[in-house]
Amino acid sequence: MTIGERTCACNGREIKNKYTNEEWDSREEERRHSLARYERRQICIKDLYNYVDGNSPISYPASGLYVRPLRAIVIKGLRIEWYYFQEDYTDVEQKVQFSAEKGIFTLLATYNHVHVNGKGTKHMTIKAATIPLLNLQLRQIVYHNTEFDTNVFDKVCLRYLEFHATIPIHIQHRQVPWLYRKGKGTFQERVTVVVKTFSRYHKVRYLIDSINKFYPGTKIILADDTPNNTMVTFLDENVIHYMMPAFTGYFAGRNLGLSQVSTEYFLYMDDDQYFTTGTKLEILVSLLDKTDYHLVSGSFKGGKHQVYTLRVLGNDTYSCFEKKPEHYQEIKNFPGCYATDHAPNFFLASTNEVKAVGFDPHPALSRVGHYAFFLSSLGRLRIAVCTSVEFGHNNSRSKEDSYYGMFRKPGQKYYEMRRTRKTGRPQLSWKRGVRKDLTAANTSWHEDRRSKLKLPTSLPPNAVVAPTASRLRENFAAASFLTGR
Repeated sequence: MTIGERTCACNGREIKNKYTNEEWDSREEERRHSLARYERRQICIKDLYNYVDGNSPISYPASGLYVRPLRAIVIKGLRIEWYYFQEDYTDVEQKVQFSAEKGIFTLLATYNHVHVNGKGTKHMTIKAATIPLLNLQLRQIVYHNTEFDTNVFDKVCLRYLEFHATIPIHIQHRQVPWLYRKGKGTFQERVTVVVKTFSRYHKVRYLIDSINKFYPGTKIILADDTPNNTMVTFLDENVIHYMMPAFTGYFAGRNLGLSQVSTEYFLYMDDDQYFTTGTKLEILVSLLDKTDYHLVSGSFKGGKHQVYTLRVLGNDTYSCFEKKPEHYQEIKNFPGCYATDHAPNFFLASTNEVKAVGFDPHPALSRVGHYAFFLSSLGRLRIAVCTSVEFGHNNSRSKEDSYYGMFRKPGQKYYEMRRTRKTGRPQLSWKRGVRKDLTAANTSWHEDRRSKLKLPTSLPPNAVVAPTASRLRENFAAASFLTGR
């Protein structure tokens, strides 16, 4: 148990009250099964708790042993200590017993007057008349993994007299690294800008112009789910404009943009942001190059940081998260840069690591999803913020903003869906019936908007369309997003 951890009190509206007792019990059962499936699939396994007895005469490796699946290693460092001169054990036959769960034991060599039983099995016993002879044989112990798993621990149990020891052996496939060529090392060669937009084309144009001004030649991927009759194409040589099915959503657009990134890093921006003279992205690139951080953000122009720490509280029955406007320690050699959990939606990140987290395209996150990605990243990504790197926020207004606002703040139906959503994914799965209801609520909300605005269902003749909805699904599958399902 963590010392000093606060408990979680679920305040506010009770989600349980929205269900009948039968529906709630069924939902909880589905959540338990979903959690079990999730935990079984986890590759990032927890280290074994390994207690070492200070009075034990057994010397052994308590950690650090790795073996490839179905391969073998020598267990180095095995030795029986400080019983050489113990008269109580002078006439006792010296015996060491080994057992394993996912492998067998063999020997590199055997010695005269040493008896071995169980060679080539999961349980092996070595007997010798003296401890020096026993220690000589212990140098030859080989563990051979026989039960395949891509990433798991086996526990080798060792017994000598009344003493016990556990040797954890990490069985793991060799992981193939993702490598990128720097080329000449320019920002344009190493970074792709990803932008999700909806309707606000005057702000997108301002954003693109600012990028071309300060970092000309940078590739920009624009994911756009604006309705067909108001969609505008961009003919900028550095912009790849993906026209999505209308109202696909905020995180779905992020996923599409990220799936098309082929550079080592990508810079995510909202469509109402822009570069300024203080947007020194070389600092962010340098931090990712020289530290073990995966994502680093800047600060709004004018000193508005929007930096928070997050902590998940609760137990196996319920949980909540605590969000505080603060950061952790300053990062060494990068003054003004701090470790944190939640940063603004202007960030430079390692492409492959963020793909492994992904953005949940569920309808409840289609309009608003600022903290959801950072919650999903807890314990998976190291996040930083550099207060010396600034970006601008475009507050200009036009008719496009009024149109955008109708969908950005959609009303009661949508927020009711989000409140219900809070007890489902990202932690656990939905009960099927509830998921259908929520999807229906989001769909009916879109239909209401379409009917009021009289939106057409076909594209204008001069529009360039790429990709289709089926192509989007292929992109999502190819990127192998891990979104908590």
